[in-house]
Amino acid sequence: MSDTDTPKTEKPKSKSKASRKKPFGVIDGGKSGEPVGTRSVGRPTKYQPSMLPIIMELAGNGASKVEIAVELGITRATLWNWTQDDPEFFDVMQKADELAQSWWERMGRQATFGAFPAFNSAAYIFQMKNRFRKDWQDIKQTELTGANGGAIELIARAVEVDHLDDDQLEALEQALIEFKDDDEKTA
Repeated sequence: MSDTDTPKTEKPKSKSKASRKKPFGVIDGGKSGEPVGTRSVGRPTKYQPSMLPIIMELAGNGASKVEIAVELGITRATLWNWTQDDPEFFDVMQKADELAQSWWERMGRQATFGAFPAFNSAAYIFQMKNRFRKDWQDIKQTELTGANGGAIELIARAVEVDHLDDDQLEALEQALIEFKDDDEKTA
């Protein structure tokens, strides 16, 4: 049997994670001295700098990261890995996120003034709150105050129980249980 007839069930032996070279200019912790962007194991990266204008065009039409990944023929995980491995790609994706959000906000503003007669404002708001949480989430804030809007007064008291006899300790325990029960009934 020749090398080209190898059954598909055989898996290639992989090197340990420590011995793998990192893509996108990471020089393996600065130890190997190899040229930037080299890889010694694994499948070659699909990343090409020519993808950057495609990403920006898609984002300019409101595309999500999943839409961008599908259009590039990769997975969302690969897209995320590229952002972690390449500072230039990270910057492009940051700009792409803002560009996509800008598109959606522009569409929402135009729809608010009648540009889209079948506009579903509830679906739009749901989309914005879930997709662009940093800028669109509802902020719920609860503030507790004491009497007349002042600070809440906290009183902490320590009780010395070392000198109490068994009957006194039992009476104290019973009083605390009754206090807890009364407090739960009023809550």
